[in-house]
Order: sequence, then structure tokens, then C-alpha cells
Amino acid sequence: MKKKMIEWVDRVEGTIEALPEEMEYLLQNDLKSPEGLTIIDFKTALSQAVVERCDKETEELIADGHAILDEPVRYLKENPEHFVYLEAECFERVGVDGISLEMNDVFHTYGALLGLKLQKKFGPEIKEILGETLANGEDSYELLFNGEDGLWDLNLTLNDMRGFSEEATLLEMYEMVYQFIFFLRFTIE
Repeated sequence: MKKKMIEWVDRVEGTIEALPEEMEYLLQNDLKSPEGLTIIDFKTALSQAVVERCDKETEELIADGHAILDEPVRYLKENPEHFVYLEAECFERVGVDGISLEMNDVFHTYGALLGLKLQKKFGPEIKEILGETLANGEDSYELLFNGEDGLWDLNLTLNDMRGFSEEATLLEMYEMVYQFIFFLRFTIE
């Protein structure tokens, strides 16, 4: 994660707009001075994000745009044939290209699916953090290293994450997953 943060700081000229976690990280690691940072909220961080609502069976695009992010999470229960995909720059900084949220057809739980860019050797640490942090330990996630892509395929059960609520918006769920992945990366580093 430090490498991604350094690349980000080097790439941006002038003031960096950072999420609270990012700002704290940049300051703690002396990567940027406080004068060069402005704190932003998660919605602002996603202003340039790709947001797509797709059909689960065919993966065909149903609609794109940020409006879906204002829907409550229960939208996924009411429309189990859909998933929502979000790709944002802040995700890239924690080693994730994009995150899909969907309703699990088998267990009827809400899930976040993502590819985590971490070396295979970090598997035990990832499993330990997931097991200790999620409500149902090992039953709260599926984790598999994909040697072809060189990343971890991670399926998190949102219901087992601290702060989960069906009344929360999809935006709030994406923020919760982002914060969780940030914590995971920070802890491993």
C-alpha cells in the first residue's frame, strides 16, 4: 500500500484530496505535509467512479450512473438478479480494481466480491485478520488465490461486518468495504 500511496503523492501536483484514512496514513508515514492535504468525504472521492448495475446471469449492463448508490442495500434483496459494480481510484490505492455488491442466491446474505492485489505469501495474515474481524469468522468470507491473475479473490459477507444495516445506502456499504480493506492492508503492512 505504501508504494501506491507514494505513487499517488508523486503524481498529484498541488493539494491532495484524501479520505480520512488516507490522510492519516500519509501524515503518519511522512509522505505529505498537512498543508498539502484536503480531507474529502467518500461520496466526493467517487465523483469520477464507474458505477454499473448489471444482470447477474448475463453480466449485461442494465444502467450506469451514481444514482443507484443512494438506494438502500435491501435493493439487492428486492432485485436479486442484479449486482452493482463500482470502480474508483481510491480502491486502486488499496490494491482493488473494483467491487461488486450482490445478494448471495444460496445463503441469502449480502456479499462484496473483489480481487485483492496482495502476494500469495500474505494468505495466512489475510485469513487471520478476516477471521478475527468478521462476526462469523471463517464462515464470513471466501478467499482463494488466483495464480492466473496474481490476486486474491475475496467474497465478504456484508451481514457479518460491524456496522452493517439493510437500511444503509449502497454508498455507505461501499465505504464500509473500502475502510475494511484499508484496515486489512494497513494491518498487513
